[in-house]
Amino acid sequence: MESGVKKIERLLFKKVEIWIVVLILVLFAMGTIAVGTMVHVSTTGNTRYGAVGRILVEAAQFPNQMVDVAKQLVKGNKPALRTGVDRFENRKGFTFNYAPGARPDFGYLVLSRYDSEIERSVAELVDLNTQEIVHRWLPDYAEITKQSNLRGEPSANNVRDLPNRVRMLHPLILDEGSLLYKNNSSLVKVDACSRTTWIVDEHFHHSLEKSSDGNIWVPRHILEKSIPNVGADFKEDAIVKISPDGKILFDKSLPQLMIENGLGYLIYGLDFYTIDPTHLNDIQEVKFESEYWKPGDIFLSIRNTSTIALYRPSENKIIWHKQWDWVNQHDVDILDDHRISIFDNNVYNYDGFKEVNGHNEVKIYNFRTGEVTSPWKDAMAKADLRTKSEGRSKILNEDEVFIEESNYGRAIVLDKDGKVTWEYVNRGSDGFTYILSWSRIIDRKTGNKVVESVRSHPCGKEPPNQNQDIKVVQQDAIKN
Repeated sequence: MESGVKKIERLLFKKVEIWIVVLILVLFAMGTIAVGTMVHVSTTGNTRYGAVGRILVEAAQFPNQMVDVAKQLVKGNKPALRTGVDRFENRKGFTFNYAPGARPDFGYLVLSRYDSEIERSVAELVDLNTQEIVHRWLPDYAEITKQSNLRGEPSANNVRDLPNRVRMLHPLILDEGSLLYKNNSSLVKVDACSRTTWIVDEHFHHSLEKSSDGNIWVPRHILEKSIPNVGADFKEDAIVKISPDGKILFDKSLPQLMIENGLGYLIYGLDFYTIDPTHLNDIQEVKFESEYWKPGDIFLSIRNTSTIALYRPSENKIIWHKQWDWVNQHDVDILDDHRISIFDNNVYNYDGFKEVNGHNEVKIYNFRTGEVTSPWKDAMAKADLRTKSEGRSKILNEDEVFIEESNYGRAIVLDKDGKVTWEYVNRGSDGFTYILSWSRIIDRKTGNKVVESVRSHPCGKEPPNQNQDIKVVQQDAIKN
């Protein structure tokens, strides 16, 4: 009787007809080409292959993701800082389609990015006229984390991130060259030499914007919930005004004020309970009076209900709000006395996944007419702008708009015909593309003040001992 080992040997060494081998190789090659084509088409945002295409893209990315996870375990690298898909072939860094010095009307770019060469996040001030990097901020993340006392972190908080995992989210530069940033964690202020001035240990997130009185608006997460019938993991956003020396001057729960203004249905009125019904991602203050608002009013971008609201803190009133015409939006800006612009991510939630419905748009709402327009719709489609989350925009003039496509590591200025004025792709020396962290455009006058300030600080090559300079700002009990 033939043994099991002999049967296996006979099976393994059985002669196979050459035509069968050739057929298998041909079928394998054809299958590889077909799968490669489907992956390529699906990474461009084309949904022709539906769920199969999405699964194949995920499978193609799996080896790189496993390498990233290994690096995270060994070195503390954060996979999320690398873009999931490289959509820009070999494009790297800045491409300016005008000569240096040819655009004196242009201001500065505050570029917030992950630098793969030093494995740290940095903020760089770029002169868009001369096309030069004029200053760089690189805080001591390790010392900042060591000095911070923030605990009780809500979900998705990054307070304990290692230095090479920190993001400098929406850094805000003050006139004297100091800079504020957060990482869904404490708010940190550093000076022109990147020395830490103070830390405020609250759970700050998303935008940082100046107020007309010299203070700063920023969202935060509330740990002790102020509204009833929600769980411990409920993300209760607050609207905060903070002084340049780190004192909290105003602090109001967004869900609470919505309930007080008859909008509680946007918190409790969904068909299902959600832990994140608001997702406040931008606070923009009104600095002049018009028929539709007063100085000190603030526009709020409430992503998860696709709502833009106008809130008057002095009266605790939401005086206007509008849903839709934009979907899961970010970044509201005031254009003049009757218009605002909104960066519309245009993200739809499908069964088990989210997808940009075509491309992002920059929409303009006219308070006089109630009309919503999208002047750069065709141009943004041509540029294939489609960040699912995050994203920033700023209308520079009647023809040009700035966009940060955060998820894919691209910043761009283009006109209404789709012509690219300049483009930046955050590709590292390792060949991978990395996300951007809410860069911003500042005007020439403001940027010149910052340049003058930072150049008056001869920082030297070695940073000073930060243990002597950090102050953790103590707050009185915060009342919502």
